[in-house]
Amino acid sequence: MGKRGRRFTRLRAIAHGGQVVVSQATHDLVLDRLPSGVALSDLGVHHLRDLGRPEHVFGLSHPDLPSDFGPLRSLDDLPNNLPSELTSFVGRADELAQIGELLGRVRLLTLTGAGGCGKTRLALQAAADALDAHPAGVWWVELSRLEDPALLPATMIGALNLHELPGWEPFDTLVEHLRQRAALVVFDNCEHLLAACAELADALLHSCPSLTILATSRAPLGVHGETAWRVPSMSLPAEAGHEPIETLARSDAVRLFTDRAIQVRANFTLTATYQAPLAPPSPLPPPPSPSTAAACSKGSRIRSRPPATTR
Repeated sequence: MGKRGRRFTRLRAIAHGGQVVVSQATHDLVLDRLPSGVALSDLGVHHLRDLGRPEHVFGLSHPDLPSDFGPLRSLDDLPNNLPSELTSFVGRADELAQIGELLGRVRLLTLTGAGGCGKTRLALQAAADALDAHPAGVWWVELSRLEDPALLPATMIGALNLHELPGWEPFDTLVEHLRQRAALVVFDNCEHLLAACAELADALLHSCPSLTILATSRAPLGVHGETAWRVPSMSLPAEAGHEPIETLARSDAVRLFTDRAIQVRANFTLTATYQAPLAPPSPLPPPPSPSTAAACSKGSRIRSRPPATTR
């Protein structure tokens, strides 16, 4: 699915069953060619769940179609504090499906992996996709700049847009708010606060039976009941150097490369010139056997002896 197809899917996701909505681009194309009785009403500007630029949305109406719909289910009308992104989310459809399935049956899910593997962006998109399943909201708690673990509960209070209750501990304020709410909380970048994140997550999950926590970390939190899910590398054909460029362009890794290249150079086109540079490196040869290594080492010592001299 290309970028336009993904955008269409996100637009469809904010509509209700039986409701027909169109984007600004479609509105401009068909406005002067609408059949008799068909009208397009302005539904406002909405942030879709791809977390990218907002979309001006219009609703299609006709006397024979249902018209009694509630507000669109966009990020603007659902409780959340998910940050907007300046770049599009590319690929990872299988990973999102797996994470979505896990969030439906476990209460603590930690996405693990090395720095730069895409944990944060994957968690952010998975959280946006999970909004409908958490009526009390999806709340993003950014921890990368937090140095003092003692401030973790207060940081979470700020992320949930709460106010500390006078005379209450920050943890008690969180429990009071979340105890009966079906919410999803995302702890992003836990690796430098593992012990504090583990302690808070464990205490909240025991006190708030409808709460779900999604975390990102280079290592699991180590909490009983935690499900650790290692983020895989983006897909790339195994024989990339021998595949047609059209096949190569359908892999997630190359699609991401192309998307980011176009942002830098708008007229960029993926051609066969890039086929070799985009191919994965060849696997290293197997290590030599001990006997072979010993023979090579002995031969090297023999060859390294200085030649005999004559007087």
